[in-house]
Amino acid sequence: LEQNWNKFNPNKPLGSATEQERKDTLKKAKRYELQIVGDTIRENQGYDKLAKLAIEKAAKETSNIAEEISLVFDNIRNTVEIKTLREKFPNFYLIAVDCPKEERWRRVRDIYESHGQTETDFEKDDERDRGEDLPYGQQVELCVDDADIMLKNDENYPEKGFRMMKMEEKVRNHVDVLSGKKLRMPEDDEFFMSLAYTASLNSKC
Repeated sequence: LEQNWNKFNPNKPLGSATEQERKDTLKKAKRYELQIVGDTIRENQGYDKLAKLAIEKAAKETSNIAEEISLVFDNIRNTVEIKTLREKFPNFYLIAVDCPKEERWRRVRDIYESHGQTETDFEKDDERDRGEDLPYGQQVELCVDDADIMLKNDENYPEKGFRMMKMEEKVRNHVDVLSGKKLRMPEDDEFFMSLAYTASLNSKC
């Protein structure tokens, strides 16, 4: 926000910006710029800095809430962030969301083109997201490997709101089981993965 505000509004201090002006300025950030910001923070302030900032923000936002609530942290990009969250929250579960690259490009195409970027730029950013050869870098692929639950988000719904609603249903289905709010029979994928895991215990290696 600070970087883009100074770039696009050099004659007006950020402190006097309206909430809408702040949102509009953040939307101007390109994906690779956000990747650089994340890497720089982790490199200079600690690999767990972003996770700690998120935990602090959650504590402030829930300080006046008496009942027990569930917290959701999204956009985890580094395995140290997972480790920090697991240590802070004993009942932490990591949910990975997967979608084919072609569908992801279709969903973000307008954003990239509004920034004057192409599909080549998207593929470059996407490859960087998957995994950089840096301990403080983007490590999405390693984060996915560490996930407790994997969900598919590949439906081609034109309405973003409807797509988000369907994803929330998928997440809620698992969260309710994990929290003990409801019981259900295992789904086919869960049943057969359980069999595969049990079979793997027969290995001597």
